[in-house]
Parts: sequence; C-alpha cells; structure tokens
Amino acid sequence: MSDEQQVDRWIEYAHDMIDQGIANQAIDALKRALSVDPDRSDAHALLALCLIDERRLHAAEHEAHAAMLCDADDPLVHGAMAQVLLARRKPKAAWGHVALALELDPDEPYLYRTAAQIRLQQNDVDEARSLLDQALEIDPDDAVTLGDLAWLALRAGALEQAVARAGEALAENPEYIDGHVILGQVALRKGDVAGARDHLRAALQINPGDPDAIRLLASIKARESLFLGVWWRFAAWISTRSETGQMAALMGAFVVAQLAIILARNAGAGGLQTLFTLTWVGLCVYTWVAPSMFQRAIDAELNQIELVDEF
Repeated sequence: MSDEQQVDRWIEYAHDMIDQGIANQAIDALKRALSVDPDRSDAHALLALCLIDERRLHAAEHEAHAAMLCDADDPLVHGAMAQVLLARRKPKAAWGHVALALELDPDEPYLYRTAAQIRLQQNDVDEARSLLDQALEIDPDDAVTLGDLAWLALRAGALEQAVARAGEALAENPEYIDGHVILGQVALRKGDVAGARDHLRAALQINPGDPDAIRLLASIKARESLFLGVWWRFAAWISTRSETGQMAALMGAFVVAQLAIILARNAGAGGLQTLFTLTWVGLCVYTWVAPSMFQRAIDAELNQIELVDEF
C-alpha cells in the first residue's frame, strides 16, 4: 500500500469516527495522515472540526488556517473555518465562509448543516430548519442531518418529532452517539429516568468523553437531586420557549411577585409581605446558584474522563 493510499484510509476512518461523534479517535487518525502528507487540506480541515469538539479552539483555528493555506478553494476548508468562527461566536464572519463554500459545492449536506448552526446562533430558527431540510433533500439517509433535526425538535419541545428523527438517525447509523443522547434527554423530560440511563449507557459505550453525553449524565443527576430537581424542570421547560417567550415568562413572574408584595403591604399584612419578599429573593438566588452547580457537575464529570485518559 502506497503512502497516499494509507493517508486516504486514515482520512476515511476519521470521517467515520466524526460521523459517530468520536473525535479523539479521529484526531489520532488525522495526525497520522498529516505526518505522512502535511499538505492535505482535508486532513487539516477535519482536524480543526475535531479540535472544536474537544474545546481546543486555538488549535482548531490554527488547523483551519493551515487548511486554507493548502487549498483555499476547498469547500470543506471554508466549512471548517466557518465552524471555528462560529465557536468564536462570530456568526457574520462564519456566514461569509459557508456562503462561499456552498457556491463551490452546493450539494454537500455538511455545509447546509453548518449554515443552519450559524442561523441558530443568530436566533433564526425557521431559516435553520429550512437549511437542514435542504441538507436532507440532498441525502435523506444522512444520520447527522437527521440528528440535527432531532436536536432542533427537542429545542422546540416537539418531543415525539425528536424521538422520530433520532430513531431514523440510529437506524442509519447505530453508532451515532447523538441519537442516544437525544432519546435520553426526551426520556428524562418525560420523567423516565431509567430509560434515560439506558440511553446514556449506550452513548457512553460509544464515547465516554462525549460532551453531550456528559451533559445528559449531569441532567440525570440534577433531575434526581432534591435541590437541583426543581431548577432542572424549569430550565427544561423554559428552554423550549422563544427568546420572547422566555422574557415574557420571567417578566410575568417578576410582576406577579411584586404585585403580591404590594397587595400584602396595602392590606397591612407585614408578615405576609416579608414572606413574599424573602420567597422572591430566595427564588432569585436559587436560579442564580443552580446553573453554576449544574455546570460544576458537568466539569467534574469531564475532569474524571480527562484523568482516566491521562492515566
């Protein structure tokens, strides 16, 4: 087998690992490929995407620039740069790259998925859904596109649609980790903790360090926690609302609380006024502390994974 054939095999293997959400194995394969041929733009671009998944944004940006130097006309390269800029929360700059990539290759589902992610960061859900539908028209059997549509349905609170799309994705690729994670999140929202754990187990068997699987693990722990359980249910509910709906819900809660305090004061019920005031302050503190505790739970799980990898 020639060096070029070996490089092609490593890159093909990396593609398979990326489709399954196993970034660390893809990174190893891509490093092997680049050690033989450091001018492969597709290897640099894919490595940039994997490094984004690993939250190594500086290294990802370096690889995206290296890919651009190798071949500035490769649509995959512009797609990777768009993903880096998206991770940097620069959606306008990211859109410039993905628009150029789509001009170069209008039949690549990955580029439509990237464009959809950009629109989501810009809170244009309808356009994101339209872009994912276009990707699905090009390849109706693409597990990743089906998974992205499942995530979008979950975000909108359309649980049955999320289950259907995730099931379709797993039917196409049983090793597609996001399918298991989405089904786990749906089960958890329905109160089926045992079912969520089953899907979590399946996800962790594929990749123990997957960030979304770790988030599912932390969600299960939060759901079962006496302290975090109420906050988790509220967060799950409000996350399905639009930005306007979320603002309306929070403003509504504030108005109701203030109205109760005013009515108690006007009625001369000082004790009740104090109770309402302390309750409102307590809820504010609770909603401020709980998310940070949830994030610490996620970080703790990720740190355990990193320690095991290093060992």
